[in-house]
Amino acid sequence: MCDDILEFQGEYRWLSNFWPVIIQYEGYKFPSNEHFYQAMKFKETRWDFFTKCRNPKKEARKIPYNYTHNLWNKYKVGIMWAGLHIKFQDYILKDKLLNTGNVEIVEGNSWHDNFWGNCLCDKCKNIDGENILGKYLMLIREEIKNG
Repeated sequence: MCDDILEFQGEYRWLSNFWPVIIQYEGYKFPSNEHFYQAMKFKETRWDFFTKCRNPKKEARKIPYNYTHNLWNKYKVGIMWAGLHIKFQDYILKDKLLNTGNVEIVEGNSWHDNFWGNCLCDKCKNIDGENILGKYLMLIREEIKNG
């Protein structure tokens, strides 16, 4: 069994939303959960672009969202949840997630994301991140275990 997972690096890089896995949704095939997540900020007419772009997060910052900030904040957790469920239908990733046992999964980062993860930089070191992504991964692991 492994120790707690504190970052999605090295042997745990596959936990990252940027890990290549086809997220099929409404007839579109997104090359990662990050591509899917960023595409959902926009009308379907823009989704095709996100099936092909190299850096979906960077590209999404260039386009006005389809939602107000407050409305996106209501939707984003459900969209992430849906994308993660699709991601872990992949039998290899599902098996890898199960093999993490019962360890805590934390999306440690250095880019000040204390909502989806827990930023480890000096500026944020006294802030406990919400680690929503890590918590979702642990919930999905439990769902898989329980059938």
